[in-house]
Amino acid sequence: MNDKIKQELHKIEIPTELHERSKVGIKKAKTEQQKKKFKGPFAAAAVILGLSAVTVGFAFPTAASNLPIIGDIFKLFGNESGIYNNYKEFSTEVNTMKESNGIKVTVNDAIFDGETVTITYSIISDHDLGEEPIIFDHFDIQNTDGIAGTSKIEKISENEYVGLMTGTYFSKEDLQTAKVTWEIKSFKILNGGQEKEIKGHWSFAFNLDSTDSQTKLIGQSVKQEGIRLNIKKMVLTPMSFILYYEQGTSDDVQNRWHQVYVDLEVQDDLGNIYTGEVNGGSGTDSTMNWSKTFEKLNPNASKLIVTPHVMLRNSDTFTSAIQMEDGTMKETKLPEKYKRGQKDFVLENIIIDLTN
Repeated sequence: MNDKIKQELHKIEIPTELHERSKVGIKKAKTEQQKKKFKGPFAAAAVILGLSAVTVGFAFPTAASNLPIIGDIFKLFGNESGIYNNYKEFSTEVNTMKESNGIKVTVNDAIFDGETVTITYSIISDHDLGEEPIIFDHFDIQNTDGIAGTSKIEKISENEYVGLMTGTYFSKEDLQTAKVTWEIKSFKILNGGQEKEIKGHWSFAFNLDSTDSQTKLIGQSVKQEGIRLNIKKMVLTPMSFILYYEQGTSDDVQNRWHQVYVDLEVQDDLGNIYTGEVNGGSGTDSTMNWSKTFEKLNPNASKLIVTPHVMLRNSDTFTSAIQMEDGTMKETKLPEKYKRGQKDFVLENIIIDLTN
């Protein structure tokens, strides 16, 4: 299972449509006075969660005893990175299945770390959905300003699939319980130049209490070549840790580059390198706020060494999704700046003391 987001970070040209297996999505945010941009790392266009579609068929919930035994889907998607290895132990069994038009969708397990909801699901279909079916859906965490996340799906046998989806919320208020809704409108099958869409209605709703967590305020920053990075805080959970950071960009850098992104590489004083996944971000051209979830912290580590990697890109294919004052999202092509190209450099390390 490949980490599609990391692959996208190192491409120069980004297509105007995101790959569905690693989409960055945004719920329509509440209306605000100031226009706000929501971005995923080098996402050329934001995919709106909640596409309209005509639905047919009926949905039938099924008891957990009738569900197929899939195993630990978290580990299936984290077998290369290990990022999800400890998620199953602390997750909630949802085990709810809905059926419509010959396709059974089951939400298997879900977990909420206080910031991000991660769910696993499985699909059994009477139809061949191809190698990578595209799901048109609406994933929402209620009482939030917006969400961004990722979605991955893999075919495991004939007409059987498993998937993992994340949604990170944006809100001024912290949530102790995530009220999750997930509505699937249709499946699109891509077979060479042929496209087929199967419409239906698969709807799920469930609540998730946040896992135990500890918050450590950091407040350390570095600055170089018009880029400023501030690590604001770190949250420890039983299965992961999350770094929250702010990315500041000078006017000069904004005028020269279409896209500016800072990724974090993390290792501890014991030599362990931690795999992470970006949860998405929100903000403006000058200031973006991001969070990134990493695998479980080694309990014997006394410090973390955070290396910020700056990536600057120009391309004639860049577009941007902007939230308007009425709450709608508008996709616009970014203006042409300098010639197409890229620039990468590394900021000074930030050391996080874990002993106090």
